[in-house]
Amino acid sequence: MAPQTFTSWISYAAVMTSSAVTGFTAVKMTLDLRKRRLGDRQDIITVATFATLTMLAALLFWFAEGRP
Repeated sequence: MAPQTFTSWISYAAVMTSSAVTGFTAVKMTLDLRKRRLGDRQDIITVATFATLTMLAALLFWFAEGRP
């Protein structure tokens, strides 16, 4: 389903961007754990922030598009 409104396009882009950042940071944290190194505290904050943005943008997209 492609976005139909401007609000939907903005929330769609926010979902794509924030989920990518969350994924990359989570992989970095996992690699740090596998090397038995203590991760950076900023990584935890980044994952929490962008995961929350992903969920909120997905909800906005869902409400802006309505039911199919």
